[in-house]
Amino acid sequence: MKFSLFTIAFCFLHTLSICENNNNTTLISNQLTDLNKVTDFCYDSIKKHKSHFISFLKYHDTPVMNLNLQQGWRTMGEIAFGLCDYSSSYKNLLMRKLSCIEAGSQFNFNLDHFIIGPELTYNHSDFIVNFGGSIIYFTDLRKGTLFINPHVGLSYNTIFDLYFGYNIPLMQNHMKSLVNNYTITLAVPILKRYNTM
Repeated sequence: MKFSLFTIAFCFLHTLSICENNNNTTLISNQLTDLNKVTDFCYDSIKKHKSHFISFLKYHDTPVMNLNLQQGWRTMGEIAFGLCDYSSSYKNLLMRKLSCIEAGSQFNFNLDHFIIGPELTYNHSDFIVNFGGSIIYFTDLRKGTLFINPHVGLSYNTIFDLYFGYNIPLMQNHMKSLVNNYTITLAVPILKRYNTM
């Protein structure tokens, strides 16, 4: 299920990259052909996995907001919103689990050369372990690059996470000098927490 969500997110962000990075009119017809293929692939994926989406929404029914601060060789911020599956043991409050799918955007703090990165993230925290990944399209509104960022790290009982990730470009890297290669992220999920028997 998570893979199918990432497939559709990849299609969407790849479509953005096709539209933004090609200003040469001789390339547009070829890119539109690619765009049609991507659109058909996304539509087929949605139809194929419709029941999975319904099942996903059944269990991931708790709204969540995530505030992240990311440090590489430059500082980035992030705000994301999504749905999560949260569980905690009534007998042992230290054994909490949090599984989230979120949509948001990263941004830098340089007003002279502002960069944003719309993204889709899956994140799982289980007591002291955290892992997940993101699909991110970094752009300065002139050119952009699509990245995937797998991450792994530590969780403080799902209250906050500290994890290490690495940005891997999925196309020609127009943003190489503008975004972090490695990332160290402090993430704070904000949600209504409750205990279950």
